[in-house]
Amino acid sequence: MAYHFTSKFELDYVDCRVEGKNTSQNVRRFLNDVLNACVQHNCSHALLEENFTGPSLNFTEIYGIIADASQKTWPHVKRIAFIDANPEHPNERMQFAETVARNRGVLAQFFDDREKAIQWLKK
Repeated sequence: MAYHFTSKFELDYVDCRVEGKNTSQNVRRFLNDVLNACVQHNCSHALLEENFTGPSLNFTEIYGIIADASQKTWPHVKRIAFIDANPEHPNERMQFAETVARNRGVLAQFFDDREKAIQWLKK
């Protein structure tokens, strides 16, 4: 499956969605595309909905990706709601990514429900 990214500016956030194969390269590309969309729309809140196929990345890969991305996002992206649409991916990996981002000053939160994520972004 080819990488496919879309973003749409909503009133309070940028709605970003991605599909493709779950690789370190694609996750890094996705986060960079999110940053660019937020800068383009001058919006510091983002809803990330990821639907990558394949097994989850390991904890070391997740740490490296999120640590690098966190350095680039501030102050352009201040609040990130994240949804992993692939039910085969374990939640503890996303919660780990959330913790890594928060420890680097990026307010990120993992959600299973899109509406709850949107409400959190509007706070």
